[in-house]
Amino acid sequence: MKIFGITLGDPCGIGIEVTIKALLKEPSYQKEALLFGPLSVLEYYNKRLKANFTFNVIETIEEFKMGMINVVDPHPVKLEDVLIGKVSALGGEVAFEAVRTAIEFARRKEISSVITAPLNKKRFIWRDTGLPATRKSSPTTPKGIPTQCSSPVPS
Repeated sequence: MKIFGITLGDPCGIGIEVTIKALLKEPSYQKEALLFGPLSVLEYYNKRLKANFTFNVIETIEEFKMGMINVVDPHPVKLEDVLIGKVSALGGEVAFEAVRTAIEFARRKEISSVITAPLNKKRFIWRDTGLPATRKSSPTTPKGIPTQCSSPVPS
């Protein structure tokens, strides 16, 4: 089985809701996906959408469990700190850490690809340059970090 990564995007936006709805619609994704993002917001939408998913929070791929929705939470946040529907620096930081961590898993070949949920580019700041990621035509940011990934992720 090939495990693929899904970054949940900006926790203040629609990415987590869309991801949960996709997992509900396509049960095979539940077995093969590794989510990267905030558990607190996942739990909020899980309850709100009555998805009844059980989450398994992991740090290493060896902890991946079948029959559960596996999650890496590289930047834990309290739900009350996430202003759903509002652009925030925290949302950009959480989204950045999710993408960075998913790329690390892909480079170690622990996941086959990375799919990203929507990001707010105004708050998604690349730390290496201090510049917002706005150049759509560029396939990579400084230091070779992909801005747009397709399967498989380049090594």
